[in-house]
Amino acid sequence: MLQYQTKEDCSGMLRIWDGPLREVPICKDIDCLTTDKDGTQRSSIRFGANTTNIIARYCRGSVPRSCDHGILNVSSSRPCTLSESFVSSSDFVTLELKTSDSTVLRPLQFALRYEFVDLLQDGTAIGGEHECNRRFASSQMERKGPHQVRSVRNIFLFGRGG
Repeated sequence: MLQYQTKEDCSGMLRIWDGPLREVPICKDIDCLTTDKDGTQRSSIRFGANTTNIIARYCRGSVPRSCDHGILNVSSSRPCTLSESFVSSSDFVTLELKTSDSTVLRPLQFALRYEFVDLLQDGTAIGGEHECNRRFASSQMERKGPHQVRSVRNIFLFGRGG
Protein backbone atom coordinates (compact mmCIF):
# COMPACT_ATOMS: atom_id res chain seq x y z
CA MET A 1 0.00 0.00 0.00
CA LEU A 2 2.41 2.67 -1.26
CA GLN A 3 1.37 6.24 -0.74
CA TYR A 4 2.30 8.17 -3.87
CA GLN A 5 2.69 11.92 -3.81
CA THR A 6 2.57 14.21 -6.82
CA LYS A 7 5.86 15.71 -7.99
CA GLU A 8 6.86 18.15 -5.27
CA ASP A 9 9.93 19.46 -3.49
CA CYS A 10 11.71 16.31 -2.34
CA SER A 11 14.91 17.88 -1.03
CA GLY A 12 13.84 16.42 2.31
CA MET A 13 12.50 12.89 1.91
CA LEU A 14 11.58 9.93 4.11
CA ARG A 15 11.21 6.47 2.58
CA ILE A 16 10.02 3.46 4.58
CA TRP A 17 11.24 0.16 3.12
CA ASP A 18 9.73 -3.25 3.87
CA GLY A 19 12.97 -5.09 4.54
CA PRO A 20 16.69 -4.50 4.91
CA LEU A 21 18.69 -2.29 2.55
CA ARG A 22 22.19 -3.60 2.04
CA GLU A 23 23.29 -0.46 0.25
CA VAL A 24 21.87 2.99 -0.46
CA PRO A 25 19.47 2.71 -3.40
CA ILE A 26 20.29 4.60 -6.56
CA CYS A 27 16.93 5.40 -8.11
CA LYS A 28 16.13 7.05 -11.41
CA ASP A 29 13.12 8.79 -9.84
CA ILE A 30 11.91 9.63 -6.35
CA ASP A 31 9.62 6.58 -6.23
CA CYS A 32 12.36 4.05 -7.18
CA LEU A 33 10.08 2.55 -9.83
CA THR A 34 11.29 -0.56 -11.65
CA THR A 35 9.54 -2.52 -14.39
CA ASP A 36 9.11 -6.29 -14.04
CA LYS A 37 9.36 -8.73 -16.96
CA ASP A 38 5.56 -8.70 -17.27
CA GLY A 39 5.52 -4.88 -17.57
CA THR A 40 4.27 -4.19 -14.04
CA GLN A 41 5.85 -1.16 -12.35
CA ARG A 42 6.85 -1.61 -8.71
CA SER A 43 8.67 0.44 -6.11
CA SER A 44 11.34 -2.02 -5.10
CA ILE A 45 15.05 -2.70 -4.94
CA ARG A 46 16.36 -6.17 -5.78
CA PHE A 47 19.46 -7.68 -4.14
CA GLY A 48 20.03 -11.14 -5.60
CA ALA A 49 17.01 -13.23 -4.61
CA ASN A 50 15.82 -10.66 -2.03
CA THR A 51 13.49 -7.78 -2.88
CA THR A 52 12.90 -4.76 -0.67
CA ASN A 53 9.70 -2.80 -1.36
CA ILE A 54 8.79 0.76 -0.45
CA ILE A 55 5.93 0.92 2.05
CA ALA A 56 5.64 4.73 1.91
CA ARG A 57 7.44 7.85 0.74
CA TYR A 58 7.00 11.35 2.13
CA CYS A 59 8.43 14.62 0.88
CA ARG A 60 8.71 18.03 2.49
CA GLY A 61 5.36 19.21 3.80
CA SER A 62 3.65 15.81 3.82
CA VAL A 63 2.99 14.20 7.19
CA PRO A 64 3.63 10.46 7.73
CA ARG A 65 1.03 8.30 9.43
CA SER A 66 1.39 8.47 13.18
CA CYS A 67 -0.19 6.93 16.24
CA ASP A 68 -0.34 9.99 18.48
CA HIS A 69 -2.04 8.31 21.44
CA GLY A 70 0.81 5.76 21.54
CA ILE A 71 3.20 8.53 22.60
CA LEU A 72 1.32 9.00 25.88
CA ASN A 73 2.84 5.81 27.38
CA VAL A 74 -0.46 4.90 29.00
CA SER A 75 -0.81 1.14 29.37
CA SER A 76 -4.57 1.32 28.83
CA SER A 77 -4.31 3.06 25.46
CA ARG A 78 -5.70 1.17 22.51
CA PRO A 79 -3.35 -0.42 19.97
CA CYS A 80 -2.45 1.60 16.90
CA THR A 81 -4.58 0.82 13.86
CA LEU A 82 -3.25 0.06 10.37
CA SER A 83 -4.19 3.59 9.25
CA GLU A 84 -1.95 5.00 12.02
CA SER A 85 1.07 2.76 11.48
CA PHE A 86 3.05 0.59 9.08
CA VAL A 87 3.26 -3.19 9.01
CA SER A 88 6.23 -4.95 7.50
CA SER A 89 5.95 -8.39 5.93
CA SER A 90 9.60 -9.11 6.68
CA ASP A 91 11.75 -9.18 9.80
CA PHE A 92 13.13 -5.72 8.99
CA VAL A 93 11.95 -2.18 8.32
CA THR A 94 14.42 0.37 6.97
CA LEU A 95 13.99 4.13 7.28
CA GLU A 96 15.82 6.15 4.63
CA LEU A 97 15.98 9.85 5.43
CA LYS A 98 17.48 12.39 3.05
CA THR A 99 17.64 16.02 4.02
CA SER A 100 19.57 19.06 2.91
CA ASP A 101 18.26 21.57 5.48
CA SER A 102 19.20 20.19 8.89
CA THR A 103 21.58 22.47 10.78
CA VAL A 104 22.61 23.08 14.36
CA LEU A 105 19.92 25.75 14.59
CA ARG A 106 17.28 23.53 12.94
CA PRO A 107 18.08 19.99 14.07
CA LEU A 108 16.21 16.99 12.80
CA GLN A 109 14.41 14.98 15.49
CA PHE A 110 12.03 12.05 15.33
CA ALA A 111 10.95 9.09 17.44
CA LEU A 112 10.36 5.58 16.20
CA ARG A 113 8.14 3.20 18.15
CA TYR A 114 7.82 -0.41 17.14
CA GLU A 115 6.21 -3.65 18.26
CA PHE A 116 7.14 -7.19 17.39
CA VAL A 117 4.32 -9.51 16.42
CA ASP A 118 4.79 -13.09 17.60
CA LEU A 119 2.76 -15.53 15.48
CA LEU A 120 4.06 -18.60 17.33
CA GLN A 121 1.40 -20.76 18.95
CA ASP A 122 2.31 -23.55 21.32
CA GLY A 123 1.02 -27.06 20.67
CA THR A 124 -0.05 -28.68 17.40
CA ALA A 125 -2.97 -27.48 15.29
CA ILE A 126 -5.89 -29.90 15.54
CA GLY A 127 -7.31 -28.91 12.17
CA GLY A 128 -10.56 -27.42 11.09
CA GLU A 129 -11.15 -23.78 10.40
CA HIS A 130 -9.77 -22.36 13.66
CA GLU A 131 -5.98 -22.18 14.11
CA CYS A 132 -6.50 -21.58 17.82
CA ASN A 133 -7.62 -25.19 18.35
CA ARG A 134 -4.38 -26.74 19.64
CA ARG A 135 -3.32 -30.11 21.01
CA PHE A 136 -0.72 -30.45 23.73
CA ALA A 137 0.82 -33.92 24.03
CA SER A 138 3.27 -34.61 26.84
CA SER A 139 4.93 -37.34 24.75
CA GLN A 140 6.09 -34.66 22.25
CA MET A 141 7.65 -32.43 24.90
CA GLU A 142 11.00 -32.68 26.55
CA ARG A 143 10.93 -34.34 29.96
CA LYS A 144 12.78 -31.46 31.66
CA GLY A 145 10.71 -29.67 34.28
CA PRO A 146 7.30 -27.99 33.93
CA HIS A 147 6.05 -26.49 30.65
CA GLN A 148 4.09 -23.32 30.07
CA VAL A 149 0.73 -23.05 28.32
CA ARG A 150 0.00 -19.45 27.37
CA SER A 151 -2.38 -17.48 25.19
CA VAL A 152 -1.43 -16.43 21.68
CA ARG A 153 0.90 -13.42 21.72
CA ASN A 154 -0.25 -11.98 18.39
CA ILE A 155 -1.22 -8.36 19.17
CA PHE A 156 -3.56 -8.27 16.17
CA LEU A 157 -5.84 -10.87 17.79
CA PHE A 158 -6.27 -9.50 21.31
CA GLY A 159 -4.54 -6.10 21.44
CA ARG A 160 -1.24 -5.39 23.16
CA GLY A 161 0.18 -8.13 25.32
CA GLY A 162 -1.82 -11.04 23.88
